[in-house]
This record gives sequence, C-alpha cells and structure tokens, in this order.
Amino acid sequence: TGTDDDSVDVTFAAPNPATTFDKEGMTQVVAGQEIRWTLRGANTGNTAIANMTLTDTLPSGAINFRLVAFQYTYNIADVVYEAFVGGSWQTLGTNLPQVVPVGATQVRVRKTIPIQPGDGLLLGIAATATGAVGSTITNCGAFSADGQPDGTDCTDTTVTEPNTTIAVSKLTSLADPSATAVKPGDEFDWVLLAAPSSGVPLTSFDFVDLLPPQ
Repeated sequence: TGTDDDSVDVTFAAPNPATTFDKEGMTQVVAGQEIRWTLRGANTGNTAIANMTLTDTLPSGAINFRLVAFQYTYNIADVVYEAFVGGSWQTLGTNLPQVVPVGATQVRVRKTIPIQPGDGLLLGIAATATGAVGSTITNCGAFSADGQPDGTDCTDTTVTEPNTTIAVSKLTSLADPSATAVKPGDEFDWVLLAAPSSGVPLTSFDFVDLLPPQ
C-alpha cells in the first residue's frame, strides 16, 4: 500500500465584462426596392451580461418593415421581438420573420436570460424604400445592457435612379456549322441576344439592328 498525492493550481480571473455594438446598412437603394439593416451586439468579456437589448428607430422614406433572419451567428433561443406602437411595446414573437405593424416607430430584440461570453444578439430589418431620388434614408440603432455603456450607431442610404446593365451579343449562324466564311449567294442568319445582367428588373426594352450595306 502507499499514498500518491497530486495537486493542480487554478488561477481565478477577475470578472471583465465587455460588449461591442455595430450597425450596418446599404449605401444606396432604388425607390421601390428592398433596403436592409443589421444591428449586432456581442458579449466580448468573460462574464455573463444581463438584459442586452438592440433597438432600432424606424426611419422615414421606407414602408413595409419586417424583422428578418440574415446570417444569424448567435444563439437565437430566449429572445423576444417587439414593436413600439401607440406609446407602448407590443410583443411580436420569439422567432423570425415578423411583420412590423403599421404605425410602429421602433422595433427591438432583447434576451430574456443573461448572454454568455462569446454570444450576442442580432436584429435584421428589411423594408421597401420610398424616398425621392437624391434623398437620404437615415436609420439609427441603439444598444443597452446591464453594467455596460449605452451605444448608438446610424447609417445613411441614398436613394438613386434606377440603373440596369444589359449584356448584348450578336452571333452568326451558318448552314454549315463548320464553315468560317460565306461566299456570294450563301444564306446565313444573325442572332441577337440581349438580357439584363445587373440592376433593376426591366418591364420591357427595345434594341435595333443596323443592317449592313447591300
């Protein structure tokens, strides 16, 4: 028989609560098209943070607001989505997407339990831009949490003219696919191709072919 002793040293780290907050938005949008914003709050410290809340003040120049899930990288359990309507906060639900009631002036998401280190909150908002060309849609968000400084961040989106890029190509179709030239009297076809490659969807467009001298 015998005795074997062993020990382990454990160092206790001092609590270091810390958070970050940022807001992202589109720099340009065409009236009638969708505009999106994202608010992020994160626990970057080494202790749990209670009552983290992200609040967005809905801007003018947009309608049909929705709360949507973009690339959610945080734990979405134990969150509540709310809208400020008629002077009070109303619960929208605990999942996404959510339609924001007409007349709401703010939306928010809050965690109902403390957020652990490395976790956070994300609030995604989508709407339809209605501002006049050249106007600016300014959207501001706010962050709050127990024991942490409040934060605010705003983004500006400029309403621009519709702009669409059209890809155009022209091909020659010969009776003999292996032929590379024609001689007098031969028949051949030209094929014109045109399609939008980026930008705003088109309802119609015209293109003209200039016939060569005969």
